[in-house]
Amino acid sequence: MTCNIHNGDVGTMLIVQIVDCFGTIVNIAAATLMELTFQRPDGTKFVRIPVFTTDGTDGKMQYQLIVGDINQAGSWKRQWHVETPAGEWYTDILSFLVEVNL
Repeated sequence: MTCNIHNGDVGTMLIVQIVDCFGTIVNIAAATLMELTFQRPDGTKFVRIPVFTTDGTDGKMQYQLIVGDINQAGSWKRQWHVETPAGEWYTDILSFLVEVNL
């Protein structure tokens, strides 16, 4: 299912599952750092702190958009990052389009 994000959206849930290069789910329950970096169409960046979707053993973390996060229409990018005692992982940089409103 695809989700269209519009300028000014609040409450949209973004979820990612961390897997290694072999497609194996990474247990992130012992994470010492979790972050989600956004890059706006104008090139500026900001970081938000995601939380576990469950307990982290499934490799999933999520972030729910808040007021002010999505403040420009256009082509955005996002990248998730997690550190645990076992290693450090970055996701691919994911591009997404923020639609305009009437």
